[in-house]
Amino acid sequence: MKYSLLGVSFIGSGLLLAIQYTEFGVVLQNLVGRQLLGVGFNLLLFSPLVLLFSLLTLKLPVRVYQSWVDFAQTGIPLTCFTILLVSLGFFYKETPGSGGWLPSLNQIVNVFYIILLLFLFTLGSFIQIYRGYIHSTGGLLKLYGFLLTLGIAIPVVVWYMLG
Repeated sequence: MKYSLLGVSFIGSGLLLAIQYTEFGVVLQNLVGRQLLGVGFNLLLFSPLVLLFSLLTLKLPVRVYQSWVDFAQTGIPLTCFTILLVSLGFFYKETPGSGGWLPSLNQIVNVFYIILLLFLFTLGSFIQIYRGYIHSTGGLLKLYGFLLTLGIAIPVVVWYMLG
């Protein structure tokens, strides 16, 4: 189970990069259409998070990994389904004949919902990893070390991604 989730998320992340940065995205857009490619792209935005947490829990104790997987078994399908609904426009109704800024406002709302969903999944994953870590080790000093590691790792990853 460890390596299958890692492999699927790795393939999804690679596909996301291929769509974004190569001509593969243009070929797919011609084959499936712009809207369907946008929905697929929004769903693939989730795979780097799953890859991050799969790699993070890979070398941690089994109890920590199992705690995260128990959360991910419901969190991943629920988040993907909600992202699918947001991408297909189920949370707003377009006004017929409206022009100007209204269609772009709907896209901004979609981006906000997707970012909120990804943030909630990330927060839930960190909470589950924390709970599994506390149950597997049970020490305050180890908890402090874990939180310190997360406090250093998160800004470094964000700085690397933005820089």
